[in-house]
Amino acid sequence: MAQDEPDDRRPGDADQPEPVKIPRPRMGRPRRGCLGRLALVLISLILALVAAEVIVRLVLPAPPLLGRFDPLLGLSLSPGTEGWWRREHTAHVKINSLGHRDVERGWKRDAKGNWIKPPGTRRILLLGDSFVEALQVDLTKTLGQILERSLRAQGDWRMFNWEVVNAGLSGMGTTHEYLLLKHRGFHFRPDIVILFVCLRNDLLDSSPEYGNTERPHVTLQNGRLVVDTGFKDRGLNRVRRSWWGRILYWLIPRSHILRWINEKKYEIIVAVKRLFGGGKAGEPLGRRRETGAEAADKSFYLRLVPFTRFGWQFAELPLDYLELLAFTERMWRVTERVLLEMNRLCRTRGVKFLVVLIPLPEQVDAGLRVAWRRDNPTLDLNLVENGFIDICRRHRIPVFSLRPGLIRVTKDQGGELYRYGSVDAPKYGHFTVRGHAVVARRLLDYLDRRHRDWIRPPK
Repeated sequence: MAQDEPDDRRPGDADQPEPVKIPRPRMGRPRRGCLGRLALVLISLILALVAAEVIVRLVLPAPPLLGRFDPLLGLSLSPGTEGWWRREHTAHVKINSLGHRDVERGWKRDAKGNWIKPPGTRRILLLGDSFVEALQVDLTKTLGQILERSLRAQGDWRMFNWEVVNAGLSGMGTTHEYLLLKHRGFHFRPDIVILFVCLRNDLLDSSPEYGNTERPHVTLQNGRLVVDTGFKDRGLNRVRRSWWGRILYWLIPRSHILRWINEKKYEIIVAVKRLFGGGKAGEPLGRRRETGAEAADKSFYLRLVPFTRFGWQFAELPLDYLELLAFTERMWRVTERVLLEMNRLCRTRGVKFLVVLIPLPEQVDAGLRVAWRRDNPTLDLNLVENGFIDICRRHRIPVFSLRPGLIRVTKDQGGELYRYGSVDAPKYGHFTVRGHAVVARRLLDYLDRRHRDWIRPPK
């Protein structure tokens, strides 16, 4: 008989149940479940975005994506892009290989990098802002193309093959046009340079305080023009240079949704500012800005409203805006020096230089002029125009104001020269198709009357 094994249990242990072993849960199964749900959410989101992209492509035409970063000007037109412009007017827009709203020239460069000009060819270089760029009308109906055709078709001018190069760009002020002429304009080998000055906002666009921070600005220091290059790290320029910005701007041209968001980005910024305490509708959104005119007790707020593609535009300014702008000494000093430098650069190269002043719609239309004077009884509507004329005449720079001629045309023939009062441009409409034709005709008549030696062959 086998010997019984010793019982190691202590007294009372027989009355206690054996402990129940609880199985430990495996961590892998719940983790795989979370990953699966996350993958399902991501797939659903991707499918929703794809569906939204398809719907947007079917319903809404893609807005033109024309702008790009420019190391000289901050922003410029992207060569080869095209699309339909639907603000103020519907027009097909195509940017040529040189980055201009102009016809494709097919030029070749010489050893110095200048564009070759064949014998018998004369060139006119147009500098200006959105009025010259003219995205609102078809290319063949812009003032530059009308002027080119007119020069080639009339009288003795047909002895030359005229080329009118449109280098206009939205949002540029006089200082930006100076930089464009100095660093790129003379590569076109122009015979005549025509600077169009928009009396509405060119001084403002040229100002470091009020202009687009994504563009360079020129200041006057110790009698010298100094260019601010900090624009490369400000605003959207800083975003474009970041790694995620490069990815974003690679995706934008390939997505209709992102293109529409990019088109409305400034409206979105204003809405977000208002939503989170940036101000109610109709109230000033910007911080209070002071200028040298503060000594004369002139203070004001700038009200920001969204601009098309390149930055901020200013509207609904207080009554003393034009007076303040006209008498801001520093802005006028810089503008005067810039005009002098542009004239000097042209004169040293044997190039003719002309300043053309684009009036405000209120200066041209009788009804708008009466309403403006009723609302601004103490202000001179022509102050800014008179300031430019005074600078040019003192320094013997040829200057031509379009205002008298446009007033006569409006009075005698009627019709709309500006797209003023439309939904897309309630205050700052550009030239209509008729406006471009009238401006080109007035400019041609002025050149023939006052500077015939510029455009006619020598006898």
